[in-house]
Amino acid sequence: MNKSKTYFRIFLITFSIAVSLLLVGCKTCTTVQVPYDSVENYQVDMKFEQSGSKGTTLHGLDVWAYGNVNIRNVDSETGAFTVAQTFTTLNRPSQTLTSTQYVMPGETKTFHQEYDINLGEDFNMNYVVTPAQKTLTRTVTLYRDEQQCN
Repeated sequence: MNKSKTYFRIFLITFSIAVSLLLVGCKTCTTVQVPYDSVENYQVDMKFEQSGSKGTTLHGLDVWAYGNVNIRNVDSETGAFTVAQTFTTLNRPSQTLTSTQYVMPGETKTFHQEYDINLGEDFNMNYVVTPAQKTLTRTVTLYRDEQQCN
């Protein structure tokens, strides 16, 4: 084989490699958002019904105000419910008494608190219920970045 044919073959091989490298280097890539499903946990308050009442009772010769708050759990799970009852009179600062009880589904529990008052003294009882929370799951669609090249 003569030298010119050898050089020509080397040139063709080198040229082919160079063109291949150029074509590979000419790829265009873009970043796209690809959706995927994921399961996440979240908290919700348990469902309940409530009613409250107030009155007075005697302990010996002492008059006491009382507050009853009835909580009925209408959810499907047992949970700890907290009731904060605030007693207010004209003569003293307000006092908040708090109690917590576990309430099963369909069950009603009474949260009872008492507060010492003077005979004939007017009072008011307000309450706030903090329900138990339960964890639920849901499927959400999230997105991740992915490189796509042609």
